[in-house]
Amino acid sequence: MQEGLYIQEFQRGDHHAFATCFDRYHAALCYFARGFLPDSPVIAADVVQDAFERLWERHADFAHEAAIRSFLYVTVKNAILDMQKHDKVVRKYSAMQRTEADMQDTMLERMIEAEALADVHRALQKLPEGCRSVLNLGYFQGLRNAEIARQLQVSVNTVKSQKMRAIKLLKELFAGSANTSLMVALVHMAALFR
Repeated sequence: MQEGLYIQEFQRGDHHAFATCFDRYHAALCYFARGFLPDSPVIAADVVQDAFERLWERHADFAHEAAIRSFLYVTVKNAILDMQKHDKVVRKYSAMQRTEADMQDTMLERMIEAEALADVHRALQKLPEGCRSVLNLGYFQGLRNAEIARQLQVSVNTVKSQKMRAIKLLKELFAGSANTSLMVALVHMAALFR
């Protein structure tokens, strides 16, 4: 869908346009939120869901996609900051207090990381099923090679081969990419699988 048409349909409240928006940003926003709520994936998902609900309530206010993207990230960020402020009041003397400046730097880092992971997630969908399964279980679910082998009923050597093949295919997919954070994510993934 062309951006101009997509935005016009979105402003009119078209559900397909909203679904397109949801598909474009949901995964990245979940990664973004989970970066700050690693022990609370359900709460992170709820924060993202609330952001999309607020977006839908104000769908007529957005003239271009950059405004939609900014609104979603700011809404998630503010909800997380509100939660953290509330937790700070509840646990006034907690050792986990961050300054606003540190939080902003961390937010930017998490946003870049979330976007990169969302791009990697989309690239994973292009991999053969075996490679995709091994990477999903190893990287995203944190299983070790032996655990992956048991779950997929293959040898540990097959798991290692599939991982290396997947990393190679992902590097080829991202070759020439201007997004250096994607390459950093791939290098990080490769290091985890050694």
